[in-house]
Amino acid sequence: MIKKIVFIFIVVFVISSFSNLGFADDIKGYMIPEYYSVLSHHEGEDGIEGEHGLWLRRIYFGYNTKLSDKFSARVRFEMNSAPFNEDKMYLYVKNAHLKYKLGKAANLICGIIDPPSFNKVEKFWAHRYLEKTPADLFKFASSRDFGLAIDSKTKGGLVYTLMYGNYGSNKGEDNKGKGFYGRVGYEGK
Repeated sequence: MIKKIVFIFIVVFVISSFSNLGFADDIKGYMIPEYYSVLSHHEGEDGIEGEHGLWLRRIYFGYNTKLSDKFSARVRFEMNSAPFNEDKMYLYVKNAHLKYKLGKAANLICGIIDPPSFNKVEKFWAHRYLEKTPADLFKFASSRDFGLAIDSKTKGGLVYTLMYGNYGSNKGEDNKGKGFYGRVGYEGK
């Protein structure tokens, strides 16, 4: 745990040094504390019935920067609490990508990104900190994947995303298969 905290401080130091050079655009973070009380539970006395306490459900820390007129980058960390009866918090990279502008409406994105199955749903849902979207909750697909995507919106309102990824969430490459994602839609006024 100490190594993870030291790593975060090193990342913050490096990011703040970029801001001193005039490159930083956006540094954000927030946390969601929670009080819980389990009044009843289907497992009875052997389960978690009667437990209560305080915990940090999630902690987010992110950095967005515009590197040039064509390039931008994003790094976002998430830390969340383990299930009951564990005393750990898990830290992982939620986003880490480089975006290249292809003209006025299209982007080429490479890194850990949200696949087309989630990038519009989670923005519409807007309450991810309370509960996962149904697509994530029922394991339709992972909310992140490492890959390469083209994302675009035309003047007429047509939106599309094509992505090729590891199909391994934000974990390392395991060479067990790859995923092709696609989304076509319409966004009107």
